[in-house]
Amino acid sequence: MALFGQVTAGAATKPSTTACMDEFVEFVARGLVDDPESVSVTTVERGGMSVIELRVAPADVGKVIGRRGTTIQAVRSLVQVGGAKAGRRCTVDLVED
Repeated sequence: MALFGQVTAGAATKPSTTACMDEFVEFVARGLVDDPESVSVTTVERGGMSVIELRVAPADVGKVIGRRGTTIQAVRSLVQVGGAKAGRRCTVDLVED
């Protein structure tokens, strides 16, 4: 079983780094919120950086942010490290509609 875009034996192509990061952010967010169906993740390019935009239900925003922002900051740190290993700059923005 492949997790987060990992390539399994016999796979022809490896998914892009941003696709893997998208899957990771979506997986983590769905585990944190009460309404996992409302989680949506999109990636946009801004200033040479991949910005992963995370949208959740308004009632779940606090769960994703965490106390003093520790949860969202931890997710951002992991995404930055994953992107750096692939030579890309990545971050996560929590978008409130």
